[in-house]
Amino acid sequence: MRVFVATTEGPSEVLRITPEAPEVRSVVCLNRTTATLPALSTAYQNFARAPSGVIEPLFGHPTYRVDVSARIDDGASWQLGVLIAHAAAAAGRLGSDDGAVVLATGQVLSDLTVDAVDHVADKLAICLPRLAGLAASGGRVTALVPTGNRDEAARAGAPADQPRPDTLTVAPVADARHACSAVGLVLPAPRRAGRRRSTPALALGATAAGVLMLAVAAGLDLPSWRPWAVAIPSETVTPVAGASLDRPEAAPAEPAPSAPAEIAADRAAETAPAPRTPDPALLVTLSALRAPAGHVCAEVIMGQIAALATDIAHPEPGRFAASAADGLCGLRYVFRNAGAVELRLSVAVDGASRALRFDRDRPEGVSVPPGEAVTWTITHPRRARSDLAYRIRVTTEPALPDPPLELRHRVALKGGSQ
Repeated sequence: MRVFVATTEGPSEVLRITPEAPEVRSVVCLNRTTATLPALSTAYQNFARAPSGVIEPLFGHPTYRVDVSARIDDGASWQLGVLIAHAAAAAGRLGSDDGAVVLATGQVLSDLTVDAVDHVADKLAICLPRLAGLAASGGRVTALVPTGNRDEAARAGAPADQPRPDTLTVAPVADARHACSAVGLVLPAPRRAGRRRSTPALALGATAAGVLMLAVAAGLDLPSWRPWAVAIPSETVTPVAGASLDRPEAAPAEPAPSAPAEIAADRAAETAPAPRTPDPALLVTLSALRAPAGHVCAEVIMGQIAALATDIAHPEPGRFAASAADGLCGLRYVFRNAGAVELRLSVAVDGASRALRFDRDRPEGVSVPPGEAVTWTITHPRRARSDLAYRIRVTTEPALPDPPLELRHRVALKGGSQ
């Protein structure tokens, strides 16, 4: 799937989305170079990171590098296209040659409503002709516009060289979920972002200083006095010029007082359990690979030409819709880490599937960082005499909430939809 942001200067493709360390700021770069788009980077930072942004609650990570093919001016109409690109990346489809082409314009509000924007007719008139070549080569273009711009989109002129009606859909959308559904994507449910908790050294130092002042005022013997076991960070104390570190002889120690309510509350806060590590999450997509018209599977298998990939429907957990064996060169699984923790992924072949011919790149103990994906391609047997059942088991470390993940798919000699 190729995703383009519609602008009045032409389409700008979202080439790549790369998760970055949470401590840094998000950035938008031009065409995979070190050239950044400063104004857009600042706007995208606010669009991505919680609590203002929508990307982190949906995809579980706050910071990304986004590469686009052409400059995008200020404004907010880029937001729908970038959100669609995030969903495509999470599904392992961004940049893939599966024939799907998306052109989008619209502002995404915090509740995922898609708000109307300016110059929609101009954007369609300029961008659609430039996507005609993709449609002519077998792609299908879906132009997503806000419902508030429906009339403007309908009144937009139709240049002679824009994609043909049978390869173009203009879809008005009310919200981001509707937009994703219109192009065959699923938007994850928003998750509650974990609090990024930190304890500044200055705050600890102030607490420690208050405890020490109380102790001195009470005349306590400091080396043995630990009434509340307050954790004090290791630091070097430098005497202030003219100050004395001597203290008068302490009076006989008295029993330690009970902890004041304020300090007891501080202690409870310091000993509170850290936020729970988020559960791992894995998204799996399966595509049928076929040779383009006028070519054969041998050319695809030898890498001489690119295969035509068609996504296979996933009607229920663990089961993909059946594929037709006619013209099938192979199958491609994409395993995408949709969580916030790194996974070690392994795939095992189950039962009768062992007799099938599998490519040697079957994942075994492969590290998959958050937001990244691993691809596994299976070559379809050329002389199959009966339906083939593919059954695989997927395991991860840390384990998925319902391990192991079992995936089933059937290749039918007669019938099959994809």
